Order: sequence, then structure tokens, then C-alpha cells
Amino acid sequence: RVITKKSLRMAEHHWQRLMQNEYREVRMDHVVWNAMLNVYLKHYKLNAAIDLLQSMSGDQEEDQDASESMVVTQMDHTTYLLLLNGVRLNCAALHAQHDHEQPADGAMNEYAQHNLDENGISKTQMRTLTTQTLTDCVQQLGVPTVEIFGCVLNNFAMLGEVDTCMSVLCLMRHEWQHSACDMHKMQQLGLTVINADGEGEGDAAPNLICYNLCLKAIVVHTEQLLLAYEREEQTPFECRYLDWQWIQSSILQHVKNLDFSSDNKRLFVTYKLLFQIAERKMECMLWWMKYITQHINDDEQVQNMYLSKQYQREVVDILQQTETFFEEMTKEYKFKPHQKMFDQIYKIGFKFSQMYHEHHALFDDMESDP
Repeated sequence: RVITKKSLRMAEHHWQRLMQNEYREVRMDHVVWNAMLNVYLKHYKLNAAIDLLQSMSGDQEEDQDASESMVVTQMDHTTYLLLLNGVRLNCAALHAQHDHEQPADGAMNEYAQHNLDENGISKTQMRTLTTQTLTDCVQQLGVPTVEIFGCVLNNFAMLGEVDTCMSVLCLMRHEWQHSACDMHKMQQLGLTVINADGEGEGDAAPNLICYNLCLKAIVVHTEQLLLAYEREEQTPFECRYLDWQWIQSSILQHVKNLDFSSDNKRLFVTYKLLFQIAERKMECMLWWMKYITQHINDDEQVQNMYLSKQYQREVVDILQQTETFFEEMTKEYKFKPHQKMFDQIYKIGFKFSQMYHEHHALFDDMESDP
């Protein structure tokens, strides 16, 4: 539980004794292998974890990089869960370190930082490892469990890959013909081998966590868009993932059909994510207004955008949706908002005020007063 050189040496010492059959009363089953795998992953020793997995399959290869292909034939569901979580935490900790932030799992000591420097993986490598792990899981174990699908969604949500998350979600709902299901993505993930006739139906039906992870993917994707706008790598434009009708039909409509009688705490997280999306969308609108103001005299497309007044409807829609979400949360589900949630709502209003002040001419003929 504590990431130190001593803790790793202690674990490796006992592991060697196990391998030499010195602990005769201990059976070398998946529980023991997974425990050692967890030790390596917690210590950010990803290469050592990969070597251990290859030992499980009896297919040890020398000098194999963590991002290269691997096939392990004796893994159980827990092994796949550990690996999927491990690569995400490894990647997240590395990027938090580069951004001079603390990782989500707490402060990092010098030893952990050293291991991360040697074994840290990029987002591209995390995508590769996640894809390979899921493909292997399907080949070895058949239809993955909802927990494994949840880990996959979490990994791709961290990358902001909404299309991949939605494709996995459609598969879990057995909606192969849904417009959000990208068959190319399914092929990349090795999921096309799962029958579309409902094989494994019920075993991997998406729960609220899965839908929340898709909302998280939209938040991350929007943050990536805002960064691209700031760096002038991309011009502001409409994103279908930020369209409320799309979010409603693809995610929220299915959330409403879930049973919250036993535990509705995660529904609170749903609304927190929706407020985050509304806030990020208002930030996108700020960039949209700025772009219209700068190019209205020399860009015909921008002129048409101005004449259509679509941007006004988008802004009003954000404010109305925020009000709707707040009323649903407090009146229908009786949730009590915390201070951070109020701060999000205040920021949405503040950013509209900023937009209205800086680009007043774009709002002088609004049909309604927001």
C-alpha cells in the first residue's frame, strides 16, 4: 500500500520464495499472481508487470517495451481489471507530474517519481495497451463483464474519445445499428467478434457509472477543444457532442430508464458532469463570439452564422438547460447541491455576462432576455 523501494523488495522477496515452492501451503493461483501484478502496477513498474503477465502465459520475451503487443493466455477478469486500471493510473500520474500537479491517488514520493520516469506511458501508449488488453480479453474470456467495460470506458474517457466510449456503450446495449456506434472503432477494439444477436445480454448491461463516464469523455473532449482554440490550432465550430439533443437521446434518455431505488448517489455525479459540460460549452461560445467579431467583415460563412442568430439560441439553451438540470436535481431527486456545484452555476452566468459585455452588438436584437 505504501510506494517505497523497501515495500517492493519485500514483495519480490516473498514472490521468489513462492516461485521456489518454499511456501508449500500457498497455492499459486490467479489470486497470488494478481496480487503481485497489483504490487508492480501500484509502484508504477509497468514493464515488470508486463513481464509478469508473460510469465503467466509461459511466453517470456526479452527487452519487450510496455507499449508493444502482448498475448497472455491464463488471465482472469481480475487480471484484466488490474491491468486496465494500472495503465490509466500510470498515464494519469505521468501527465499530472508534467503539469506540476499531484496525481489523483495522492502525493508522490521520490521513489515513485523515479519509477514513473522509467515506466511512464503516454496517452498514445495507454490507448494501445487498452485496445490490446480488451482485444485479448474478448478472445480469451468472451463477452467482458460490465466492470471491464467500465475500465475501458474510463480509459477512453480520460483521452476524451467520445466516439469510442459511445460505440462501446452501444455494444453493451446491443444497439449495433445506432448512429453513435462506429463499426471501425468496434473492429479496432476487437469487439466485432461478439454476436449482435444478444450473446451475453444482461451480463454487461451499462449502469449509471458507464453513462457518467461517457459524460466525462465529453467534458475532457471539450477541454481539448478549448485548448486548441487557445493555441489557434482550430477555429471554433459546433461540436455534436455538445448538442443537448444528442446528449439527451444518446445518454440521458437511457439514464432515466435506470433503477435508482437502491442507490442514487451516482446520479448526483451525473448532474455534476452536466453542469461541467454546460460551463465548458459556455466557454466555447466565448471563443465563438470572439471569432465572429474578428472575421465578420471578411468571411462569408461567419456572416451567415451571424445572420442565422444560431449562436444566440445556443447561449439561451445553455442557460435554460442549466436551470432545468438544477430543478430536476433539487425538486425531483431531492439532492442538496454543494458549494462547488453552485460555483459552476455562477461561472456559467458570469461567462455569459462577460460575453454579453465584450460582444454586446451580437446580442442587441435577441428575441428573449436570458
